Amino acid sequence: SSNNNNNKRVESKVLLRGKGKGRTDLGNENFIVNDDALWAPLIEYYGFGNDFPREQFMSRSHGDSKIMYFIGKPVKNLMDRGLQDRITIINAGLKAFARNTESQVRYRICQESIHFIAPYMDDRRKLACNIEDFEKCLGEGAIPLSSISPPLSNKMQKLSVGAFALLLQGYEGDIVKKKMILVLWRCRGEAVNCLVNKIEKDGIRSKLRAFAEQNGTSKDDVKIAETE
Repeated sequence: SSNNNNNKRVESKVLLRGKGKGRTDLGNENFIVNDDALWAPLIEYYGFGNDFPREQFMSRSHGDSKIMYFIGKPVKNLMDRGLQDRITIINAGLKAFARNTESQVRYRICQESIHFIAPYMDDRRKLACNIEDFEKCLGEGAIPLSSISPPLSNKMQKLSVGAFALLLQGYEGDIVKKKMILVLWRCRGEAVNCLVNKIEKDGIRSKLRAFAEQNGTSKDDVKIAETE
């Protein structure tokens, strides 16, 4: 199934070290499941459904962790059977949530795992748009809401400051495979920011060109904005 394949991809990110082998910058604290008090505001803010697999989003056990990671089921199952008692897991999974102090909640969604997170979100902070607006939202720096079409900019306008997901229309049902989704930040002013690194932006632009060719549109007809 697609879920099993997704978890296999995440499993390949695991890095192990025997106990007592010294500390690295990645840390050697155990991964733990986060408590209900942490999840309650996130579930409300992002609109996660009852099927959201929050037990797979884990943090290091030291204090108020800066990052939550999405852990694939095969590795999570090993953890549940005591793997961390025998082996230190240096790095595992994908960055899913990062701590922030600017929005109403403590953690913002991250681009690295958004394709695993978005399927569980309702429309509170998940929007869809046409290809023209999707291209514009791949821009650098603050992207003025005035440059985005009214149907989308009006929805963005209503969002509170913080992270949200933007999907390309037509690919809502294939988020994990196609990954045509961006994490954006609703700024305090009349603008949004794209929280995607340059390499991934370039990859998304290449996919857009490929999709256009598959649909019978030539490269010359597809105006994908390049990074400056």
